[in-house]
Amino acid sequence: MKQFINLETNLISKWYGNEIDIFLEESDTRDRIELLSLLSEKVEELIMNDLQLITEGYISEVIHNSINKIDYNELLDYYIS
Repeated sequence: MKQFINLETNLISKWYGNEIDIFLEESDTRDRIELLSLLSEKVEELIMNDLQLITEGYISEVIHNSINKIDYNELLDYYIS
C-alpha cells in the first residue's frame, strides 16, 4: 500500500481503496478537475454513510474535521496510474 503525505489520505486509501478504484474505472470522464470533484463527493459520501453507525460525538467530530485534510490529488494520481 502506498504511503501518502498525511494520515487522513492514508486512511481513506486503506478503508476505501477498492471503492475508489471501482469508482474511477467506471467514471465517464478523464478531465482531472471533474474527477477530483467527483472523487471528493464519493469519498465524503462513503464517510458519511459510515458515520451513521458512529454514535460517539467526539469521534464523529474528529472525522468531520479530518475530511478537509484529505489530499484528493494524491489519491487521484495513485488510483489512475
